[in-house]
Amino acid sequence: MSQRLIAVVLLGPDARPSAATLHLLRAASAASDQLVVLYGKGKRPPAPERQQIEGLTRSLWQLDDTDAFGAVFRILEQRLGKAALQEFDEVLVLDDSLFGPIRPPSGFPRVRGEDQDGSTLVEPERGDGIEATDVPYLALRGRVFVEARFWQVVAATGGEFAAFTTGLREAGFNLSAVHPRVADNEHYFLRDSIVRLLDEGLEFVPWRTFTIDPMLNDRWGIVPRESFDRIAARGFPTELIWSKLLTAVPPRTWYTNLSMAEVLPTNVAPESPVSLTTAVIAHIYYLDMADELLELAARIPGEVRLYATAADEPRRAALEAKIGDDPRFASVEVRAVTSNLGRDITAFLIDCEDVLRDPEIDVVVKLHSKRSVQDPPSVSGWFRRHLFESLFASEQYLRNVYELFETEPQLGMVFPPTIHMGLPTLGHAWSLNRAPAEALAPRLGLTTPFDANTPLSPYGSMFIARREALAPLLEANFGITEFPDARAYRDGSLAHVLERLISYVVFSSGYYAKTVTSPSVASVSEPILEYKLSSIGEYLPAYGFEQVQTLRGRGQTWPIRQVLRRLVWARAEAKVPGVGRVLSRAFRGLRAVKAKLRR
Repeated sequence: MSQRLIAVVLLGPDARPSAATLHLLRAASAASDQLVVLYGKGKRPPAPERQQIEGLTRSLWQLDDTDAFGAVFRILEQRLGKAALQEFDEVLVLDDSLFGPIRPPSGFPRVRGEDQDGSTLVEPERGDGIEATDVPYLALRGRVFVEARFWQVVAATGGEFAAFTTGLREAGFNLSAVHPRVADNEHYFLRDSIVRLLDEGLEFVPWRTFTIDPMLNDRWGIVPRESFDRIAARGFPTELIWSKLLTAVPPRTWYTNLSMAEVLPTNVAPESPVSLTTAVIAHIYYLDMADELLELAARIPGEVRLYATAADEPRRAALEAKIGDDPRFASVEVRAVTSNLGRDITAFLIDCEDVLRDPEIDVVVKLHSKRSVQDPPSVSGWFRRHLFESLFASEQYLRNVYELFETEPQLGMVFPPTIHMGLPTLGHAWSLNRAPAEALAPRLGLTTPFDANTPLSPYGSMFIARREALAPLLEANFGITEFPDARAYRDGSLAHVLERLISYVVFSSGYYAKTVTSPSVASVSEPILEYKLSSIGEYLPAYGFEQVQTLRGRGQTWPIRQVLRRLVWARAEAKVPGVGRVLSRAFRGLRAVKAKLRR
């Protein structure tokens, strides 16, 4: 029976391997006669994970340079010796930039063909640059290690996977691909090949499939969600994917790449009853909005317990008289808050803490009488419609929302998409809250990286969430005196910071989130967003990725010259139609003269 050694290199930026990496190591242990696990300097796994790894192998070794693929073979030579390596029928090296195996029975593909010296998983990409994606999987027959030319390649090409395998081929070694290229126009793994390969049974997938810059996916029309769905359909535990994504990249990366926005129907829904018990926590400061809020809450399916909070005792009494014993709810309780300093946030976290700790509650709905009196009525009115319709459009709509919670156990929260009409949220939503959010992160136990400019958060502070996903908010033990009075209730204060961080608490608890909205809201919001992007893009290069690179000073041409040229063209064309074409010809003529002078 053939002997097999598998070496897995831990590349993760953190010393703590993810659940997906441990899954990979367990599968590698089962598929090999000897497992070697390598980690980089300063990346020794902490005790809990190290004990799990040591239960799989005694060969947990430090590798000086984890970025050098050939260095793996040097340490195998040093630790085991060339003679021992030659005894193996096959030596397989891969790293944790891949996850899998997607379907364990297929396991780890072996070298294809007796005449082959080794196999890669896929053929090398024909392109390069930021779009290129390595699939570092190399299986070599033991006879290779007899060859001096192999060790010459190791010495000369210790670097990245593509360079190393190219060096082996140039040295005369025959390397086949488990999944060969089938078309001449397949240049890039993610752009051209991955969907086909997954349909063929691709066993390992690069994490970059889901962590790549969404702007690159936009440039080439790549939809990573298609890959995710294929992987899930083949039985790979998707919770392992989330265990990595929730800590590896900012939320907007996975939210965008995995298409986590749901536009749900408002007139059809499953007929089956809802088994989840819901607590609606509604802070009703404006009593004249009570009827509207109660109507929205009454659309929620299943057993619904209403907890209404009022700003003071007189309002509580008036609210209790208005609500009475509303038969639409399983139970009703009206409370006066300790203080209205933190408004709906403290009403939720402090005055309804017992509700958030109640194990009988499955789902929590946060609702409040939002007026946004600081904004013009048109802005505040649209904001309110955006929130209310996105969460409570109809009874059928809410049944569809609850269907998400019933069928997706790792879904921790849903909230409306980021509002952009009337408010400068896109690109500016941290406002003055970023620094205090970073200071508060350790107290909340946040492990999710922050988004750069617009956190994936429930703006307007209304959402539907699993109760367990909110637990760290309670363990932070906020006190009422930490919240400002009305004069200081602005961006940078604790309430506004928590508005942005509640979702990050959910992510750090191991749950993902989705945005939900109705067709009527989407039909208004999407065209405006498209129009804004078109208006801005007029002054920039054609594709979104190029636009961002230009504005960040990383474009292939000098960004200021390019932007100014387009600005002059657009303004001239607006004032005198047709003059833009004249300017374009003039620019081309100047470029031609410049090229001749250079020659």
